[in-house]
Amino acid sequence: MNQDQHHLKLLSIFHYVVGGMAFLFALIPTIHLTIGTMMVTGRLGGKGDEVPLEMVGTLLIVIALLWMMSAVIYGVCLILSGRALSAGRSYVFSMVMAAISCAFMPFGTVLGVFTLLVLMRPSVRSLYGRDG
Repeated sequence: MNQDQHHLKLLSIFHYVVGGMAFLFALIPTIHLTIGTMMVTGRLGGKGDEVPLEMVGTLLIVIALLWMMSAVIYGVCLILSGRALSAGRSYVFSMVMAAISCAFMPFGTVLGVFTLLVLMRPSVRSLYGRDG
């Protein structure tokens, strides 16, 4: 196994780890989802509030579900990118996921930068059948 294949294998493992961390990150807004559901069903708050609790509860539910859904999608895509790296396919998908990962500090940024650095090497590009 040459150095490029070894680096791709390591990046693949780190993609799995950060993808798993994204799934854990998706659980954070569970408390917001619970509180929002309690507000909408009327189990939290009183009748004399200025702002209708149903509206605030609905907003909490929507934001929590969007956060959870985006974190799960990111985690799945990151794991798929890790599989693609270990198999030596889907070069563009891995590059796009590396660029997206740079936005998620600190682990995603480190993973994204190292993935971009490795995938930009001419020797790695030739492994994927790209000119380089």
